[in-house]
Amino acid sequence: MVRYLVGAVKQRPDGPAVEVLDSRGRHSAWFAPFYLTRTLLQILRVWLKDEVRLVHVNMAENTSVLRKGAVVLFCRVLGIPTLLHLHAGTFISFYEALPEPARAFVKLVFRSANLNVVLGGVWKRHLVERLGIPADQVVVVPNGVAAVKARRPRRSNEPCRILYVGKLRPEKGLPELMESLAQPDLRALPWSLTLVGDGERAPLEDSAAAGGIAERLDFQGWLEAEAVEEELAKADVYVLPSHYEGMPLAVLEALSAGLAVVTTKVGALPEILTDQVNARLVPPHDVVALHDALMDLVSDQALREKLAEAGHALYAEHFTVDVFTDAILALYDRIAPRKPAPAAKVEARR
Repeated sequence: MVRYLVGAVKQRPDGPAVEVLDSRGRHSAWFAPFYLTRTLLQILRVWLKDEVRLVHVNMAENTSVLRKGAVVLFCRVLGIPTLLHLHAGTFISFYEALPEPARAFVKLVFRSANLNVVLGGVWKRHLVERLGIPADQVVVVPNGVAAVKARRPRRSNEPCRILYVGKLRPEKGLPELMESLAQPDLRALPWSLTLVGDGERAPLEDSAAAGGIAERLDFQGWLEAEAVEEELAKADVYVLPSHYEGMPLAVLEALSAGLAVVTTKVGALPEILTDQVNARLVPPHDVVALHDALMDLVSDQALREKLAEAGHALYAEHFTVDVFTDAILALYDRIAPRKPAPAAKVEARR
């Protein structure tokens, strides 16, 4: 999401200058304190030069709350406006499981930010009702993604191509997906499943073999963005049966590519998608509902095209990277208005 935002801002002639800081690093978690210290020193450096307008803090759950919380509180001490952007799909359960002292720290962090941005109403209600954040200090901004390569035209006699992109983990609903696809009536239809992502492949292969669908699966492993676009262009249906999500970019990219989407009623997805109108939404963990949705789409090309067309129209209106960037830049102006440019000096000559 940061990559999308920074790329869009740099393309705008009037966009603010942006510097991306990494408080976590890509190494072992043992190195995180080093990266956090470096981030705080970088903020201090630009603050001393009077070169920082605001700090946009992107937060997930778990240790991200501690690291990003330290950044927010440091900025508050320095008097730097902060926009705290919550991306965590499991933040609510994470917060409710914390002991009271830790909850007090989380509340302090969110109250210290000038503005809190969330992905959907479910998180706004939680911040307002459980953390006591004033409603006017919590803003819902849906994610946005750049348009990806359009789906290639299909012939009616081709098997339905199903695509999954994400980590190969049980919490992504992949065991339920294997069980759904192995049902005799769905197994009898012409389809294939491509799985893009790294993780726990062996249990899925064992489940597929037991269900008699092993030859239908194509494990691609981790792919670069351009290769993922190629897979989106070849697919007909995108499936993400997760147990929890925020607002997954992969779903928005599938809508952009013109795929029919099957996903679960988790996170912000029920707020942005409508079952049978622009996607198929099923309850998480529900093998029967997932099977029925896939059965409908695999067997009915006209239904796939209808949902794909409506999903793409939804993307074009609400979830482009430009719509997202406009919303974020407007919030920057709200909490830290730009300083007016100095008036030009005109010298009259006689």
